[in-house]
Amino acid sequence: MQTESPNQSSDMRNLFYVTLLAVALSVLFWLPLWEGGGLIGGDTYSYFFPQKTFLADSIAAGEFPLWHNRTGFGYPIIAESQTGVLYPPNQLFYRLFDANGAYAANQLLHYVLAFLFTWLYARAIGLRPVPSALVALVYTYGWFPPRMCLEWAIIGGTWLPASLWAAESFLQSRHWRWLFVLTAALAMSMLAGHFNLAFITQLVLLAYIPLRLWLTADRLLESTRAVRGRCAAGLFVAVGLGFLLAAVQLAPTWELRGRSQRSTAANTGYGHLPVWYWSQAIMPWRWYRTDVDLDRILNENLPPGVALTNKIEAHLYFGLAPLLVILAAFIILRRQFFSRTILLWIALGIAALIYTPGWLLPVTKHLPGFSFFMGPGRYGIVVTLAVALLAGTALEAIVGRLKPAARWALIVLIFAATTADLWYVSRVVTNVVMLPETPLSKVDASPVAQKLKEYGRPTRLYAPGANLTNILGTASYPVYLGLGPAEYFDESLPLPAPFPLDAPPPADQLAVVEQAGITHVLAGQSLESLKWPMRLVWYGVDPFLHQAWARAPQQPLYLYELTDTRGRGYWEQAPPGATVEFSDYRANRVEMKVDSPAGGTLVLTDLAYPGWEVTIDDEPATALIVDELYRGAEVPPGRHTVTWTYHPAYLYWGAGITAATLLLWAIVGHLRFWHPRRMNFFEKQEHTQ
Repeated sequence: MQTESPNQSSDMRNLFYVTLLAVALSVLFWLPLWEGGGLIGGDTYSYFFPQKTFLADSIAAGEFPLWHNRTGFGYPIIAESQTGVLYPPNQLFYRLFDANGAYAANQLLHYVLAFLFTWLYARAIGLRPVPSALVALVYTYGWFPPRMCLEWAIIGGTWLPASLWAAESFLQSRHWRWLFVLTAALAMSMLAGHFNLAFITQLVLLAYIPLRLWLTADRLLESTRAVRGRCAAGLFVAVGLGFLLAAVQLAPTWELRGRSQRSTAANTGYGHLPVWYWSQAIMPWRWYRTDVDLDRILNENLPPGVALTNKIEAHLYFGLAPLLVILAAFIILRRQFFSRTILLWIALGIAALIYTPGWLLPVTKHLPGFSFFMGPGRYGIVVTLAVALLAGTALEAIVGRLKPAARWALIVLIFAATTADLWYVSRVVTNVVMLPETPLSKVDASPVAQKLKEYGRPTRLYAPGANLTNILGTASYPVYLGLGPAEYFDESLPLPAPFPLDAPPPADQLAVVEQAGITHVLAGQSLESLKWPMRLVWYGVDPFLHQAWARAPQQPLYLYELTDTRGRGYWEQAPPGATVEFSDYRANRVEMKVDSPAGGTLVLTDLAYPGWEVTIDDEPATALIVDELYRGAEVPPGRHTVTWTYHPAYLYWGAGITAATLLLWAIVGHLRFWHPRRMNFFEKQEHTQ
């Protein structure tokens, strides 16, 4: 019978305590979310919840969504990626909780995981448990709190330290399991969608692996240094397998990227971090105040051609106490506390800091991948991790020279000051508010949603506030998509013009609105003066929309039904007696029962996109593109069933690659477990004569 060694027992006990600390900090920073509240502001209700509620509704209906049929005329939801349909925690949480609960649980989970993985990485490079906890605190709550509205930020930020921990653990042990962990971590970061931080993680690894093996190998075993080339090869293969494992997500996104508004768009450097704003790290009192409009200041007097930025993208703060610890260690100990690994991180941090202003974009836009990712300020995540590691190293060096009482007094002071500092900043530098009761809880009481449901046919709402009204269960226009089909951004196509909440739609838009299959119009004022062919079906206070739009009760909303629109499905040049009836309208499938004495072109006013196939009475038919936007098919005279189904080829190819990679993974794991002597690639081979 094997017994646990003292070191193993101590490590497990430390991990348990650190997990408790990680959970406690998440409660301190995000208590309203733990209590069932929610977020409002930023992109929360204009981008994320319109996607997440659709995912939740699809799962509740027993459907795995491949196509989002509520935003505008639709888009491939997996390809757009920010919904994270294929991300395992999403599949779990959106089955267990409602959309708000799942969204909150996912963020809270990743704050805890980010803290734990950072602590584990700091431990792996030799820091003691308490200084490692300071590293985790600075990294997790220094860079992320102002980005609370950006779920992808905390998720992507979680897998950076996880990947580094796996890579470092492999270098110190050469155990194959760490290669599997690294591959899984990278695949998870890409399955989550919004690949920017996954891309930064991969860049960090591409630099970290060779630098760690050839320039900073001081803490690696001699047996590892003897096969460093093989170790590097193993790690790089693991990185490549991460891509292949995530191919089911990457392949459809690659297709959409080539068909999106970003296919020819230049990298403008939106979200850069101006050099003068680096001062926030040492003079937060100058910038982090409720009476300072940071977004306005950041975008004042920008040189011609320089992209805009904002306080979220340009945030870079570590807390003052960690900086004082670093300064004190440098003054007292000079360079004695710098290990080669920390010097590596200083170099990586400086390189990332230089990139944050966007100076290098004219050069890096020509490199693979860089032209796709904007937001150079996001590279501050690497700077934050570097400073966090430097602070942890400095704390360890200082407390090692103190007596126990003084040591723990200093530790408590540093942790308390840093936590309070970062907590305050998370409340000041943010664009969201945490509410005890989320607007999402009032969707079922929405009169607008009820009236649209009473319509009895698929609806499309023309409304202010892109995407928000998707949450009501209707398709809506206009759209807001970071990566969307190029048709939505093509000014030559007949698309309805956006309009503000308290102004009428453009009067000359009627023909375009009707052509787009709009069935209803929602506005913040009466539209009788437009004299459009429509009737008022409701006006008043909508509990959901009024709270989401921060609208006063004395400011009613007005919902109109268009009477002459061609609707979601129609016959071109329809003869008398021609009918169209929707018998099924779901994410991946649309079925229409149609009848026409003369037949003709049947149009579905949803976006024509590769992968949509049409059958007539279960027989394949030729899909047409109508008005350069919509799906159409030639239907013979008489009664027929016309069915559109979505079969995205890129998704299937990606799924095949992912499946093959999993199979390869299983084979290698089997061979390594059962035949370890044959799989000793990372052991030095002794040559005998």
